[in-house]
Amino acid sequence: MRNHSLALMASSILLLTHSLSQASTDLPPSAKVDMGPVEEVCSAFTPAEWRKEQVVDGVTIQASHLCNPDNPADIAAFVKGTNNISMDTLMQTQLAADAITMSDDIDGDGDPDKIIIKLEIVELNGHSPDVKTPITTFDIAPGIQPTFWVYAPKTRDMSTLSLYEPEANPLLRVPSPVIRVEQDDILWIVLENTHYLPHSIHLHGVDHPFMDHSGSGNDGVAQTSNMDTMPGDSKTYVIKPRQAGTMYYHCHVQPHTHIPMGLQGILVVEENRPNNWVQSLNVGAGHVRHPSVAVLEKYDREYDLHYQSADKELHDYVARSANDPRFSRKTHEHGIRYY
Repeated sequence: MRNHSLALMASSILLLTHSLSQASTDLPPSAKVDMGPVEEVCSAFTPAEWRKEQVVDGVTIQASHLCNPDNPADIAAFVKGTNNISMDTLMQTQLAADAITMSDDIDGDGDPDKIIIKLEIVELNGHSPDVKTPITTFDIAPGIQPTFWVYAPKTRDMSTLSLYEPEANPLLRVPSPVIRVEQDDILWIVLENTHYLPHSIHLHGVDHPFMDHSGSGNDGVAQTSNMDTMPGDSKTYVIKPRQAGTMYYHCHVQPHTHIPMGLQGILVVEENRPNNWVQSLNVGAGHVRHPSVAVLEKYDREYDLHYQSADKELHDYVARSANDPRFSRKTHEHGIRYY
């Protein structure tokens, strides 16, 4: 027992001695390191002014901390319509002059109640017989470029940033744009099928008439409503949503392929407020840089969150076959439908 106690005492003395020896050792003095100039985190290709809070043609646009924020001129057009902004602002966008038309204050509350939105269908990370590399590219993560089909606002000029850059212009994004209107607005969605396959728009959860005034189908479902919109054709869908909330729109042509390929988007119906100029489109979802009057009554900021999965086999197969006139036959031969 005595030997055991001596052993414990000796161990304690050794530990104490070790601690004291550490405490008596002086640490090296701190040295000031010259860090040099601070490097910019974001690329210089996107103007830094786009990130600032600003007013464009009377539209207040919140600041954004993203490296590649939405073009403020685009947002002004989405809020007021391409027909109500200055020519100088329109020329700073790649929107067609009739991409978003707003008019007719029907209820007399200071904002337009008739909105016409024209959408095209664009292929991102597709292939062309003319080039070996993907064209109109968009990375969902660094270096990852699955092929997508997306709805996009009607544009003018090139789908890429320039003649020498294959990257998609800022209006072409995954997911497809969020459409935003007020209760009781009269909304015309004009689908201009610029793709090589038939497509449609089905308004999922949005109260809308099954037929339009001409007796044509208004639901986007080929089996029960209107025929699919063929390449080069257009179709107008007319709705007057009465219920506020977050809904959904998507292609109803072979939907179990067209939807995962990217032809899907959010449709938001805002509560009606006086002088409420809502941001009619939010390309790629995310931060709504011009929140509605109803939103600002309770919140400082608004975000559209749209999560979409990607099927590697499906997206890769389409990428290898894109722009091939034998595409439909190939997909059926391989047991994959081109929905």
